[in-house]
Amino acid sequence: VAMTFKTKDEASKAINRLKSAKDVSKEFSAIAKESKQKGFIGWIGKGKVPASFFSQLYAMKQNSLTATPIKMDKGFVVALLLEKK
Repeated sequence: VAMTFKTKDEASKAINRLKSAKDVSKEFSAIAKESKQKGFIGWIGKGKVPASFFSQLYAMKQNSLTATPIKMDKGFVVALLLEKK
């Protein structure tokens, strides 16, 4: 799941909020609703998203959160990797 924020500061605040949450998945959903985002991006594979984004997600462990916001064309992404295939 992922959320995009306009600024790095907004994305960093979301990451800090998620890091302090007891239930990261529940908190992720709450932040997504607050920022009017769905959050779910589904299964992705190489070539489906920009290479830099894919490589950062692929390097993550299952059930982990991005340590820092990921810079993309439309803003800064915070991702929570739920599963890997």
